[in-house]
Amino acid sequence: MDLSAGIIPFTSVTASEPVDLAAAIPSDNLSSRTVLITGGASGLGAATALSLASHGANIIIGDLASQATRAAELVTKLRKVSGHENHHFVAADVLSWSSQMALFQTAASLSPHGGIDCVMANAGICDGAEALRFANPPAPSSLADTSTVPPPALKTVEVNLTGVLYTTHLALSYLPANPASKPTFATPDAAALYGSQARGGGAVPGAAADGGANARDPREHAMAHIEDVAEAATRLVADNGIVGRGLEIGVRGKRGGEQNRAAGLEPAAGNAGEEEDGDDYGRQKGHQAVWDVYAHDFEQSDIFTRRVIAVTNIVATARGWTGIVFDIAARLVSSLRSLVGR
Repeated sequence: MDLSAGIIPFTSVTASEPVDLAAAIPSDNLSSRTVLITGGASGLGAATALSLASHGANIIIGDLASQATRAAELVTKLRKVSGHENHHFVAADVLSWSSQMALFQTAASLSPHGGIDCVMANAGICDGAEALRFANPPAPSSLADTSTVPPPALKTVEVNLTGVLYTTHLALSYLPANPASKPTFATPDAAALYGSQARGGGAVPGAAADGGANARDPREHAMAHIEDVAEAATRLVADNGIVGRGLEIGVRGKRGGEQNRAAGLEPAAGNAGEEEDGDDYGRQKGHQAVWDVYAHDFEQSDIFTRRVIAVTNIVATARGWTGIVFDIAARLVSSLRSLVGR
């Protein structure tokens, strides 16, 4: 490391080493793991469920009751691809705390080993009409009561934030209690995986998370392949050594290569050839789809935070001891004054 640039050598326990994307996914680790996926009846959740199940994981799908037919079809596929029956659908509404509580309780009871190994907080919505109404509220002059502007509809925020926080809180309760969990790296081998969608949105690793997969959806409408997102999520769940890291999903093809570079995603050595157009899911040269995301200042930020906390603790401790000393001195002075007064 270059110490002259102010970089201090430090090994952080909050993040593992860069992810080796060239290495095979340790899929054997997925055998018998129970994975709970909210919003898993379709889209990224369903694709990830199929990928995980194909490697032996047990999948619990949590989704709205209105998705029961679609979820039942997915469960049938999961059982076919895995060769076992340990896949289930549980109707749940992520906006309801009691519903999510019931989802986690049922998932644990359906798990062959009585616990949950991984939670994928995948449920989310993007209501375009709601966003437009929020950005274009009615003018007061157009309202019958000019003193009252109606509150905005915030279901997108509620589902994507409150719902995810509910899922996270329950994951923090259930994952450590998993009887099949074994220590790996600096945490148990249980994980929470977060997913969201935006212009370059992503899934972010957290304290209970091994990592996140970020699917890029640029304005030019060239789309990331859903299989690439599912593969990245599978890697994050399967690899016990990945802690506190995220994976960026780019776009395949020549057009995607241009967009990836514009976002700072340069192809790795061996993938820097001329990108080819097309939507195939092949592994052609120049068709890199997944990048490890790691900013150079992560560890330095971690050091700074730890130092601030350490100094704060020292000050608090010093104040505590100072207070004790002052209390003792005050008592002694008070006793002496009483004696002298007599």
